[in-house]
Amino acid sequence: MKKSKLSVSLVTAFIASLAMTSCGKVTSNEKAVVTFKGYDGQEVDVLTDSVYYDYLKTSAGIGKIYDAMLEVLVRYEFQNDNSKLKEVSQSGETTKRSYSQIQQDAKNEIAGLKKEAKNKGGNYKEEWEKVLENHGVENEKELLQKLIYQSEEEEIKDWYFRVNKEDLLKEYIGLTQTDKAASKFPYHIRHILTSVSGGESSFYNGTITSNEALSLYTVVKALFDGKSTFGEIAHDLSGDSGSAEKYGSVGIMDTSTSFVNEFKLGIYAYDAIYSQNTTSEIQDLSEGLGLTGDFLDTDSEGNGLNKQKTVTEKLNEIGLGYVPYNAFVKINELREDTTDSTGKEVNEGNEHYYPRNIYWNKYLNRHNVFVITNNVLPEGSYNGEITATTDVDTSLPLLGADSTKTGFRHLDNISLAANQGILTDELGRPIIAVRSQHGIHFMILEKAITDSDLQAYYNPDALIPGDEGYDSSVKTYVTYENTTNKSVYKDRAEELKNTIKNFDSTYSYRLYEYFVEEEGENIEFLSNDNINLEELVANYIASQREYNLWNAAETMNSSWRSYLELITIQEANRTEERLIPEMCALKFKDASTDPAFAKEGACYYAK
Repeated sequence: MKKSKLSVSLVTAFIASLAMTSCGKVTSNEKAVVTFKGYDGQEVDVLTDSVYYDYLKTSAGIGKIYDAMLEVLVRYEFQNDNSKLKEVSQSGETTKRSYSQIQQDAKNEIAGLKKEAKNKGGNYKEEWEKVLENHGVENEKELLQKLIYQSEEEEIKDWYFRVNKEDLLKEYIGLTQTDKAASKFPYHIRHILTSVSGGESSFYNGTITSNEALSLYTVVKALFDGKSTFGEIAHDLSGDSGSAEKYGSVGIMDTSTSFVNEFKLGIYAYDAIYSQNTTSEIQDLSEGLGLTGDFLDTDSEGNGLNKQKTVTEKLNEIGLGYVPYNAFVKINELREDTTDSTGKEVNEGNEHYYPRNIYWNKYLNRHNVFVITNNVLPEGSYNGEITATTDVDTSLPLLGADSTKTGFRHLDNISLAANQGILTDELGRPIIAVRSQHGIHFMILEKAITDSDLQAYYNPDALIPGDEGYDSSVKTYVTYENTTNKSVYKDRAEELKNTIKNFDSTYSYRLYEYFVEEEGENIEFLSNDNINLEELVANYIASQREYNLWNAAETMNSSWRSYLELITIQEANRTEERLIPEMCALKFKDASTDPAFAKEGACYYAK
């Protein structure tokens, strides 16, 4: 534990100095790194030695000193009756727990840890040493101070959020840009997952089971029938049990959310490129969603990843897929077909030739974002890629403008012809689908970054049913699904608050800067010919922010490159020579007599 003692001792030096304020016996010391002057005129010195100066030579060292200085500020503000925090709190924003409550909670937590160590059944001293080691402290006194400080910091972070939540929300959404942190561009998504086994790299010869084929059809048919809402279908049929309980909601997805690329980037690509519903309020949408930078694509001959393209260029080139509803119908109708009309297994039972898998590979085994249309299913000729057609199936009619059902609607910004319908939810929002390693995701944008009223939607203090002035026509993240269980509303509000509060990985810098500015003359930083501590810490904070912004952008760019390279490899694999022609599914029952299944035929399986 000697390695961690240095950082602990640095912090405890500050703690010891701060504790002296109650004694009224603080003596100035010429070796002080920081002199903190209280409202009563007393000076609190943070003592130093050569170790501090060694720390000032490295970024990591300055970071350690910054942490300790923040602790001094937090502890002072939290415990001093004359602090700026208490002054502002008179307006109604107070910390939820007093210092005495926090101290007692910390003591109770230590008592619980001791009890747990005793109940281990081994050597209590050794078990307690493990507890101290896990917390990075040397003794119980240090542990108590650490737990107290952690609670104090969290309380002040929460207080700071409540005081500044409107500005923080604007920054989180992307309505304002500052040098504090990168906007996260939040989306509220619902989805229905139909699970499909098999590797995501089987671009042209993937297989699905009969039950998986049935599941795909069941979900899409339910969306077409219009007897239930999208959320109800998700609740009953989604393979993602976690979101199914929330009627398909996956919560707030933003640029830092860890979802599979097809799901997350597919939504971004659709909304930023294919959707024409934009707003001038959002700044730098393409940049915020990571649609910048280059990646290596194939050359004009389809060889290798060696041609530089921008992300936007490639996405425009890929375009939006259009999959006929009847593809799902066919997959279901033919899901049990494994033998010809004579009962003989076709191609010795090679499942790649099963009709359901032929249709699966042509229409759905692709990692491109697509919508589902009311077009007829083109048959009789091979086409390795999905082509849109203006011929529609009249048994799949369009819904009227006043309909409140799921089903096909004409959408001006997506439909390719006047009579072409796109499968939509009950509010007329297009159902966007994509294949990932988990299966097929059917997704809707409950709230997109290009929608209006984002501030109202993401308001954690939104009124709920029963509140005076509640308006059921105003949807917010807190009330997007009504419920009789008010704890659900509370949970959503808490989730939203934590999302906004924690979007900035450098959030604590805001506290430091706020209190340094508020205390003004009460803080004196060490400054001489060799060191200006205030400037060093300010530069450290600026460099950390710059790095975090760069890292966030690079992470998004890396995700886009990985996704688009996957699409590029997929395109190279889906050739006419590799994909089994659709005609092999159409003629499957006649395999014993049709020349296409004879040796050298288009549907012949060569062992």
